Amino acid sequence: STAHYDRGEKFRHYRRLDSLKHYVLIHSEMMRVEHYEKQGDIWIQAGEYTNGFDSVSLSNLGIDVPLTEIYRRVSFNP
Repeated sequence: STAHYDRGEKFRHYRRLDSLKHYVLIHSEMMRVEHYEKQGDIWIQAGEYTNGFDSVSLSNLGIDVPLTEIYRRVSFNP
């Protein structure tokens, strides 16, 4: 219910934070993760992940998070 706000107005506010380098949206109704990364002064979509074999990589933090871990206790309705 907040997806539109999270991608729009909320993201615009967060982009003003100099310390923010990654913005990750995790969908609750399907296996889908969107990852945005700040490169210099520009935000790019670093990845969109929909497969349990995928991992979200936050490179400057040295972190890789498998989607299977993000959605470990989640059951989706068909």
